[in-house]
Amino acid sequence: MIRYLFYLTLASILISCNSYKLPPTKYYIDVDGKEISEKEFDLKWRNFTPKYAGVKYIAKDSGMVFKLSHPTYEKYKIAYKPFHETMEQLKGQKFSDSTIFMLDYTFKDDYCDSAPPNNWNNLRLDHRYQYIKAQRKIVKKEYENLVYAKLFEKGIKLPTFSKKQQEIFFVDRSGFFRKKVFKNPSLCGSFAIIKPNGEMLVRNGEYGISGMAEHLKPENWELFFPDAAKN
Repeated sequence: MIRYLFYLTLASILISCNSYKLPPTKYYIDVDGKEISEKEFDLKWRNFTPKYAGVKYIAKDSGMVFKLSHPTYEKYKIAYKPFHETMEQLKGQKFSDSTIFMLDYTFKDDYCDSAPPNNWNNLRLDHRYQYIKAQRKIVKKEYENLVYAKLFEKGIKLPTFSKKQQEIFFVDRSGFFRKKVFKNPSLCGSFAIIKPNGEMLVRNGEYGISGMAEHLKPENWELFFPDAAKN
């Protein structure tokens, strides 16, 4: 136990010492492209249910730009069968026609926190894996037919996935999911739920697995797909 705590402390120190320094935000841009004050931005951004998702990027003068970019929620109707086949190829297993897919996407150049956006080490990856593993277990108790996958956009430097991590983590090598599902890069990633009837709900911005699963409750899903109540 003492040895474990020693290594845990040492790891924390190493992470701290090698922490990536995120440039301070210089500019705050509204969804219409107009520069606004930090206070005005926060009133829109920190809303309990923000209307728009944001994105951060470094401008030519090296100043960090924080922009309200696109809707927090996007809804689509897709062809479920070919998507289902793509998921079977991705995960290397067969799924029933009643499978609900939940995807969690990390974009390239995502300045979500103090960690380097395109460089994940083993400790960071394992921390995310442990969190996802616990959350997925909780959600699976209520939705047995739900299949989860964590996707990383091509171009992010990642360590080799362990055998267990390979069940959850995937790299979007072909760019299929970036083009067809996660069309708008969002700060701290995006989630998507795809149901067998082809209804697809995308939630942009920082979120969690349990929170995303709440959308599957009929009274919540019908807010986005009113026709679902008729089926």
